[in-house]
Amino acid sequence: MNHIIPVIVLCLVFLVSCNNEKDLSDSNNTAEPELSNEPRNPLDPIESLQVVYIGVSSCTFCTSEEGLDNLKIIFERIDEIADHLDFESWYTGIAADEDPLTGFEHLLEVGTFHEINTGAYYFNLGHIKYIWGEGDFAGPASVPQLLINRSTYQIEPAGMSIGNVNRDEKVLKRYRGSSEIGELAEHIQNMTMDELSEYFGL
Repeated sequence: MNHIIPVIVLCLVFLVSCNNEKDLSDSNNTAEPELSNEPRNPLDPIESLQVVYIGVSSCTFCTSEEGLDNLKIIFERIDEIADHLDFESWYTGIAADEDPLTGFEHLLEVGTFHEINTGAYYFNLGHIKYIWGEGDFAGPASVPQLLINRSTYQIEPAGMSIGNVNRDEKVLKRYRGSSEIGELAEHIQNMTMDELSEYFGL
């Protein structure tokens, strides 16, 4: 019986030692940092830098390698300036294809969008808004086309649910045709954040 107690004590010492070694090994730099940012209040306004792309699958300039590369440069720079200003970046894709599936496949080729509008030719809701709209939202029915907008979203609560969502949208820039879009990509490619902010009127 006297031999059993030392054995138990030895086992306990061994287990404690193993646990201590594990704690030390887990405290290295591979541990995930704790996030210190507080959750955003859903009722706070959301500032967004929105890119609206309008194209069609049958357009040679919309599907060319050069055209797609230019859009990639522009999208990356928009993401950078939006992040710098603590804005959300939001991408809307509109295809002027009559067949919605064909338009969807074209938008997949162009890039990643948060929302898309395709089908119904030039009569879809995207064109009603950004081509046949009023004021700065009225534009030529040409492709490819890019709009850079600043949008502010505000939720109106209704008890425990959402009563309404208000959206204040302003067109900052509009680019028509592959030449203007190509010039934009070249122009902003090496701009600093301050230069980008000034250029887009932010």
